[in-house]
Amino acid sequence: MSRKPRVLVVGAGEVGIGTLDALLDKQEYHKDVDIFGLATRRPESVKTSDVHVIGYNEPSDLIKIASWADVAVICNASQKLWYHSEDGRVANEEGVKWAQIFNVTVDSFDGHREMADYFSAMDKATKGLSCSGFGWDPGYFSSHKHAENKGFPRSVTNVFYGPGKSQGHTTGLKTSSFLRDECGLVDAYQVTLPREETMERVRNGEMKEFSAGERLKRDCYIVLRDKSKENLKRASEYIKAMKDYFKGYETNVTLCSQEELDEHNKQKSHQGVVITTARTRKGSLSLMEMKVTFANNAEATGCFLAEAVVAGYKAYQEGRRGAVGPGDLQENLFSYLPRQGTINLGL
Repeated sequence: MSRKPRVLVVGAGEVGIGTLDALLDKQEYHKDVDIFGLATRRPESVKTSDVHVIGYNEPSDLIKIASWADVAVICNASQKLWYHSEDGRVANEEGVKWAQIFNVTVDSFDGHREMADYFSAMDKATKGLSCSGFGWDPGYFSSHKHAENKGFPRSVTNVFYGPGKSQGHTTGLKTSSFLRDECGLVDAYQVTLPREETMERVRNGEMKEFSAGERLKRDCYIVLRDKSKENLKRASEYIKAMKDYFKGYETNVTLCSQEELDEHNKQKSHQGVVITTARTRKGSLSLMEMKVTFANNAEATGCFLAEAVVAGYKAYQEGRRGAVGPGDLQENLFSYLPRQGTINLGL
């Protein structure tokens, strides 16, 4: 790169602060980024002296800043970036707005079922380069999936998440108008868990691409104003039928107090396992397993986003345009060393 990218972090939630911390580390250790600032709709709630904090209401408020910041890391929830409800009444397309303002954007969009539509919209809208899906899945896990499936054409890959909080599914519960208005939902928390029996089948060599419902199950904890059995039953039935969230999964709904929910919210960890089951041409079985355990999910996600900043900016300077995913930037990702340095270390 001819110079280090000036980076704006957008969003001051857990992922935003985690990304800021990761960029501060890169600025100190690798010296390959300069932090421009942190933009948030809640500037009064941010307690940091490390960077300049900028308040905004809409993406268009930051148009002037786009001439100073080379890369914007969008750390808002996936549902804010791109979401279309089943009934068509709710449509969020904020990701497109960011792509129209900044030369390079990076996000950790993880709505797997909507990824193709989101990617297409970003590809059409971006004024420069949009790097989408650079968290840990899609993102960090993607490199392992690509390498294993390319090396073993006769292969199947299954991913298992948890136990850990799903931010997207928690947001889905908390923003549901039916749960909020009809059931009196006060707060919610959702935990994703792997189905151990399915994981064991995969480890035993079964070559099947299991559905999400066969790989994962969901535990929902909710706080309701009306704690009656009838209201809990109504809320539970609605939750289990929520398309793209809980329909098709084994889902348990538990009523709890706000104090109990606050205890759940103290848990920041998450886990994930990628298992590829493969056969060689002569039928020999190969099993490849990669596991991650993050004590703080948001901070780990921030580290992957920070590396994508450097990879994306390098690709932009090389002339790459449009929307790109993790598979498009493999040679630029995780490459803080110069080429000869990686050769010397056998990387």
